[in-house]
Amino acid sequence: MPARPTSELGGYIDVTDGNYNARRYQTVVNVPLVNDVLMVRFAADLNYRDGYTINPINGHDYDNTDYQAARLGVLYKPTDRIENYFLVNVAALNEHGAGNECILYNPNGAFVAGAGDLKSACAAQQSYGPRYDNQWIPPLGDHIRTRNYAADDTFTVQLTDHITLKNIFGYRQYQYFQSYENYGTPFPVFEYSLVPQWSAGLGVAAPSQKKYSDELQLHGESFEHRFHWQSGFSSTRFTPNSRDDIDVATYYSIAKVTFQSLNWKKRHAVYSQGTYDLTDKLNVTVGARYTEDLRRQLTTPTDVPQNNLSAKFHATTWNVSLQYQFNHDMMLYATSRKGYKSGGFNNVAIQGAQEFSPEYVTDYEIGEKSEFHMGDMKARINFDVFRSNFNGWQERVTKIYDTPNGPLPFAVVTNVAKGVVEGADLEATLIPTPHLEISGFYTFLNPYFTSNTIDGVDYSHTPLAEVVKHKASATVRYLLGLPDSIGDASVSTSYAWQSYQVGGLTLIPLGSSNPDPFQGRLPAYGVLNARADWKNVMGHPVDLSAFCDNLTNKTYLTLMNNAWTLGEDVGQYGPPRMYGVSVRVHF
Repeated sequence: MPARPTSELGGYIDVTDGNYNARRYQTVVNVPLVNDVLMVRFAADLNYRDGYTINPINGHDYDNTDYQAARLGVLYKPTDRIENYFLVNVAALNEHGAGNECILYNPNGAFVAGAGDLKSACAAQQSYGPRYDNQWIPPLGDHIRTRNYAADDTFTVQLTDHITLKNIFGYRQYQYFQSYENYGTPFPVFEYSLVPQWSAGLGVAAPSQKKYSDELQLHGESFEHRFHWQSGFSSTRFTPNSRDDIDVATYYSIAKVTFQSLNWKKRHAVYSQGTYDLTDKLNVTVGARYTEDLRRQLTTPTDVPQNNLSAKFHATTWNVSLQYQFNHDMMLYATSRKGYKSGGFNNVAIQGAQEFSPEYVTDYEIGEKSEFHMGDMKARINFDVFRSNFNGWQERVTKIYDTPNGPLPFAVVTNVAKGVVEGADLEATLIPTPHLEISGFYTFLNPYFTSNTIDGVDYSHTPLAEVVKHKASATVRYLLGLPDSIGDASVSTSYAWQSYQVGGLTLIPLGSSNPDPFQGRLPAYGVLNARADWKNVMGHPVDLSAFCDNLTNKTYLTLMNNAWTLGEDVGQYGPPRMYGVSVRVHF
């Protein structure tokens, strides 16, 4: 959450400079127009950096940064019981997209006929090496553009000493325009390349849309402050940004298999939750929510009349938890929740494969949060274990469909029956001396299907996509302990590591004659970072910092887009060594 306006006049200016022509400019200004009554806070962030993946044919760069954002918050408190907080955000992104590269070629893949020689293109890619990528640049240029506009208004009235009424109104407008080849080849196939306008559908990951929401809340305390409760009603509506769109296949006269889709969504919900203090140390929380989702989609497959799809989904969800404050330094808790994810429609799929059903999950979690001393050493440990049971699990999978151009793969959301995610989290901080702080975390996830039968074929052996089983990080920070007249200086190093993960789920039956040797896996990797900070330099309101990310200049993949059935595994490499310095001036 952004910082709210205060009654203190001040702010800061922050400038960062680094390699790859990195430049970042940030500023915050807080102004009390009427002390304790009308306060304003403005923030801006301009961020630029050249790309680190280069097209060896024409010198075009990918994986660059070109981002601008601004935020304005206005807090109005005419009385002690009335408050209105208005927040508006705008953001723009104008980047070249990711450097997708062919990692492994599949000679039996269903690459689009006539698009080009994928075998030769992948062989050339291997000769270029990492972070050099010959992608096709569409006629409209190679870029991803987004625009985000957001406004929120929170009106709060203290009705009585124990009851508060709050209304939260929100508006979002998201605009997306992509002219970008998504498969790391020099051929014009399956790219999202529109006419010069914002996309309204076309099957992009997040089509341009508008969102309106309003939530009315009532908060209170009862039974001599032992019962804390909240009830509310919310309504949310999504609409297409525009009804004007064009099918990419029609625009480029390629394979006529893509669908133009416009989506409308509505959600209504009513909920109530309360926490009761059974004793000074033990409390119980119980909550329930009823949600109704309405989905409507207008789909126009090429050369086929328009198809209107609609559906209604609803569910009652709940949560219950116990929290026990064992002593001042240790808290134990146990909780269980039932969750729900709405069903919907795939906006890129052939007819008959568009609708998917809701997903339900029931989870159980126990944990503890503690702080303690071991001699002169301070320590903090947070630990939890959990298990989630899924029914109607929604998963984005690659399926092969027969089309007028032959069998082709489509990435669609479908329900893959039942599954389990179990795991544990550990977070710890040790302060053995006033100058040394050691912190870290470890997360373990063990997801698996208990059943997964689609179209009569058992895929329960298939690994889950986009799940990291092991993830860990460790940070060592040394505080120099300088006199206040010199400032507060520290140096730190951190190492973050994660195990392999499957990039995309492809439904290939067990024993298939054409399995992916990599199984679509993103290999494990670890990255070492370092930084130095000097705050209040020589007693002045100035902070200096220096940083170096990927200190060892490691080459590693950060994404594996499993397109094996199409003809290749596609990957994206993480940033090389990035370093820079920044200065922040407070006023």
